[in-house]
Amino acid sequence: MRNGLVSLPNTTAAASSHNEFSFRYHGWRVVLAACLGVMGGFGSLFVYTFSVFVKPLGAAFGWNRESVSLGFAIAAITLGLFSPALGRLLDRFGPRHIILPCMTIFGCAVASLALLGPKIAQFYGTCFLIGLVGNGAAHLAYGRSISTWFDRRLGTALAFVMVGAGLGAMILPVVAQSIVTRLGWRAAYASLGAIALLLGLPLSWRYIVDKGPSQTRERVPVEHSGLTWQQGTRTLAFWMLALTSQPALFLRLRHLSQDCNEDLAVMAKVDRPAVAEIDFSTVRRPSRFRCPAIRIRY
Repeated sequence: MRNGLVSLPNTTAAASSHNEFSFRYHGWRVVLAACLGVMGGFGSLFVYTFSVFVKPLGAAFGWNRESVSLGFAIAAITLGLFSPALGRLLDRFGPRHIILPCMTIFGCAVASLALLGPKIAQFYGTCFLIGLVGNGAAHLAYGRSISTWFDRRLGTALAFVMVGAGLGAMILPVVAQSIVTRLGWRAAYASLGAIALLLGLPLSWRYIVDKGPSQTRERVPVEHSGLTWQQGTRTLAFWMLALTSQPALFLRLRHLSQDCNEDLAVMAKVDRPAVAEIDFSTVRRPSRFRCPAIRIRY
């Protein structure tokens, strides 16, 4: 590798090294690096573990849930606002020169949350920095890199990258909660920062490379077929796929209702224990927004 450009070995396997359907093809190594990088990136590591730290931070510094959740909002809004600029940097300098510094800053920023003090401005500033480099350590940057290596197998390559996102969403919250329970939230943040650096950075350093002119693939005209988005929204398959994403929403509502139950039980100053219930059956028409009824049972 010279000046960030990969040179493929000139051997008897050179033909297969240029074939997307062969596992010798360097693009599949890029896919592996992207899969692990996305697993330890913004979408999986920061987003899905954020709720684990809401109560510990509130207990440590006296911050309410709204104040802690504002940090997540700052990170998400910053990520959205700066994504177009990050995309232009990817086009100008190449994925390698953006992914490596962004992944390093992201991992160090997450680990630095272990050093939080009582001033919430430090928490907000760190969340802003995480959002600033978030897409440089997520699907946007890695997808840009993979798109330079694949043409006919691009969909398959991107699907393998999403495997990393799914694994991170399943594993990392459990890992974070386990560390918080045993060692505390500071150790959990330090561990997540180390995971981000060790999971994504080494393979990204090794395999995320910019294609040299000699490896630029010859474009083969591809005949595209399919439906427009207007036609797609009128098909059963579209709505089946859309509805399968709703269980995660209901799990979040259930978690929220449990938090509300705890708060209302503490607020009810009675001699006998009170149980707060949130009745979602009052929301009868999905087309109308109605707040669920809250009852306190003694």
